[in-house]
Amino acid sequence: MLIFLTSVTSTLATTKAYYGGGIGNEQYYTVYFDEEGDAIVMAKLSFQNTGDDTLDFVILEVPGQITVLNAVQEIQVEHENDNYYQGYYYTTEYETVELNTEILSESTLLTMEFPEVIDEQEIGTILLYYKIAGLAEEEMGLYNFEFTTIKSSYDTYYVRVSAEAINGLYMEDVNSDINYQDWGFVVMEDSAAVEIGVMSFSDEDMSEASRSIGYYGGFVKEAYGLDPYESFSVSGEYATSEFRMHLVRNVVLGGLSIGLLLLIGVVLRKNLHNKRSIKHKYKRSLTISSVSGMIVGFFVTLTTWAADNLNQWLDWQSAETIIILLGLTTILMGILVIFGPGLIFGLQEKDWKIGVACGITSLLSMLITTIVAVLVIALV
Repeated sequence: MLIFLTSVTSTLATTKAYYGGGIGNEQYYTVYFDEEGDAIVMAKLSFQNTGDDTLDFVILEVPGQITVLNAVQEIQVEHENDNYYQGYYYTTEYETVELNTEILSESTLLTMEFPEVIDEQEIGTILLYYKIAGLAEEEMGLYNFEFTTIKSSYDTYYVRVSAEAINGLYMEDVNSDINYQDWGFVVMEDSAAVEIGVMSFSDEDMSEASRSIGYYGGFVKEAYGLDPYESFSVSGEYATSEFRMHLVRNVVLGGLSIGLLLLIGVVLRKNLHNKRSIKHKYKRSLTISSVSGMIVGFFVTLTTWAADNLNQWLDWQSAETIIILLGLTTILMGILVIFGPGLIFGLQEKDWKIGVACGITSLLSMLITTIVAVLVIALV
């Protein structure tokens, strides 16, 4: 059970519905996805009152049929202090937002009344904690999701969304798009601390958590200048493991590896025992050179892929060392394959033409194999 602290304002303190961010309406989200496909959303919404009267409520449309776990207003409180050189200081407190929820066919309508009204040209901030059940669709350990931000009747200057998979799940980069219009914190109680699971937070800690919404961890997407009733969508995938995330690519690479080994075995078995005619000399030497080039080309591709992913598995120092070793090994193998077969077969057959042909064949085979493997990885 999550508990938000409600501070008791002293008689000498004055409250101010104010958030010290930028000018205009802003939205910040941290979205956590779990193994059940649910999304846990921590949203921070700021509203600037540009009207002549006080702003005491807002109406928001949240995409999806959601469960609101809690909503509080972040309030800056000014305290008098004769010992302070400015004569006052500020603290941040949190009060429950009176909430009316209406479930629509594809969204949830929230009417939120501010505990502390927002005066003209001031900015009020709401912290909203809610859950969207089944937002991500799961298929054999792979989850596809599309998270859409909250709509309101106000222009929104800036939107920032941070998405992250939890509980050991794996997520890669996400996509985003603006949906154009055609024309935390479960229970609020008086308490001495904010408790989340077995962890507890003081008022100061909760303020820090508020500032971290949309910034801490995960993959971040941003948007600017949303008109009224427009929203911002972030989509992507996450999986039970990195292997499952790239299952198709891994199967293709595994199939290519097995096929390459079988091809090498068949070619070598066929060519190493044939009669040594002039025609066979060329065929045998060029075939072995071609296979050698294929092996190195495939190794180059695997080395490049491993170098791109080592930082996810190892610390940067170990990853850097292994990348250097892989790079040197790749260069050495490339030199041996380009010049080795040509030199060996040219000397063995005492025919420089065979040596040149073998060198060219090895080089072309290596380049073609590398290009094809890279294209396969990019497409899958």
